[in-house]
Amino acid sequence: MDLIELGTLAACDVPLHLVQFDPSEELLWTASQAGFVYAHHMPSGEPYAAFPLDGRGSPSVGIFPYPFGLISLSFDCVRFFSKGGCPQARPSPWASPACCAEFGPTHVQWQV
Repeated sequence: MDLIELGTLAACDVPLHLVQFDPSEELLWTASQAGFVYAHHMPSGEPYAAFPLDGRGSPSVGIFPYPFGLISLSFDCVRFFSKGGCPQARPSPWASPACCAEFGPTHVQWQV
């Protein structure tokens, strides 16, 4: 099978270390070691969103797109963002001794 180049992503100053495809839209999500998340339309590579995970520049250790946005896992917390980068929730790990979440294709549910 021959490969065909459909588009390219613009170069950035910081290495990207996480990549995920969006399950509900033609978006490619990436995260940098400087604590930024980027989304690009596919297959053109056109920028869709770019936003910081927090004000400290902490890198994400996992990004999980879902139909309503993006879940980012860092060393100290979980953050929920809309697809445009607006913060939706940030449960505190110190608020309760036990916290779990269920992620489904159409919902996110927290139980403490």
